[in-house]
Amino acid sequence: EPISEIMDLVGLEFVSYISNYGYDRVLRILGHNMRDFLNGLDNLHEYMRYTYPRMRPPSFYVEKETAHGLTLHYRSRRRGFVYYVIGQITEVGRRFYDTAVEIDVISQREEFDVTHVVFELK
Repeated sequence: EPISEIMDLVGLEFVSYISNYGYDRVLRILGHNMRDFLNGLDNLHEYMRYTYPRMRPPSFYVEKETAHGLTLHYRSRRRGFVYYVIGQITEVGRRFYDTAVEIDVISQREEFDVTHVVFELK
């Protein structure tokens, strides 16, 4: 689907964009590995709410990790950002952890006003 490809690319480019403005230092300290990084995203978004009080941040948590990858839950009140998030995570893996991350959408559903997506990262 063309829109998913575009959103993936926009997410990828967003990580490059913010890295050019010094935010790469902030992103690097979120974790020594992808799991720690992903589990630290909620804290980063909470911190950003001081600067952007009207922000409606997403939520991320790692359900489980195996030798082959991990299961990530993503929840957001903003719809249409699934492939944007995939692009961001892919670029974070490449740029900060020297890792090629493959991401599959395991499930996606709307729960009232929240999009809940389960990703498998390999």
